[in-house]
Amino acid sequence: MKTCYSFLCILLFSSCGHYVQVAKVNVDRTNLASTFARSPDPDQAAPSVGEKLYVSWSLPFSLQPQDHQIVLSVVYKDLTEEKKTYPLEHRLGVISFPLLDKKFDDTKGFFAYQALLVDKEEKVIDKWEHQMWIKVIH
Repeated sequence: MKTCYSFLCILLFSSCGHYVQVAKVNVDRTNLASTFARSPDPDQAAPSVGEKLYVSWSLPFSLQPQDHQIVLSVVYKDLTEEKKTYPLEHRLGVISFPLLDKKFDDTKGFFAYQALLVDKEEKVIDKWEHQMWIKVIH
């Protein structure tokens, strides 16, 4: 029985995945709770339109959150770039990076993105890249 618990713990706590992940969602009227609840909502008349990136992280116990940060690099469809750094305070978390309304219209949306988990010395611990990730040559 003790062997079963040990095996289960190894399966649950082994590092078989990424520490950082990114998901992109489209934002429109269907994202409003009032759409599903069929309740009155002033945002239904002019809902935000665009895209959002959700960057999530889950650090193992061997890494201290305060010693790490997420570096999010984005390339827009107009080939402009943006980079943001997020210091970590917790072992688990999610960051929302919205691209809505006028900025969405100006940039035409996300082309590619990369999220890096780096330590204090900026050594890359883990990364998540969009399949079209490129470095734009200027």
